[in-house]
Parts: sequence; structure tokens; C-alpha cells
Amino acid sequence: MVKKPVVDYSVDDVQAAFKLLSKYDSQREAGKISSKALAEQLMHLGLPGEKLSKDKVDEILGITEADSKGMIHYEEFVQLMMGTKDRED
Repeated sequence: MVKKPVVDYSVDDVQAAFKLLSKYDSQREAGKISSKALAEQLMHLGLPGEKLSKDKVDEILGITEADSKGMIHYEEFVQLMMGTKDRED
């Protein structure tokens, strides 16, 4: 059984963050961001009041499912961040 995250942000917050982060991804495709670019942006920008370490970023990316090109799909990312999608372990 996987514990659902307790979040203090909204779907709108996650959507805005994804849009901002994907803006700086030279490999971006519509509705997707590369896992490499997402990791770089998360370490650079962090979260409100928290600088993210590589370990924390790896933990976040560990719950995402990149496609064969290393791209993370927007809808799935939002579901995972909001705890509305079950992870497959």
C-alpha cells in the first residue's frame, strides 16, 4: 500500500508550476517536460520556503513515469503531485 501525499497546494498551483518549468525546457513537447529539465528546475528554483536537494528531486521524479523519450506528461504529473493517481511499485 502506498501512502497518499498530504498536499498544501492546489491543482492550479501544480498546473502553473508545470507551465513555468516547461517554459525553460528546450526539448519540451506540448503537454510534456523532460525529466532532466524538470530535475534541473526543481533544484534551481526549489519549492516555496524550501531549497530542494538532489535526493529530494530524485524522490519526486521517482514517482513520475517518463515515456521512452524521458518526457513526463502533464496530466499524469498533476495527478501524482495531487495524490489522485496510484503509483505502481
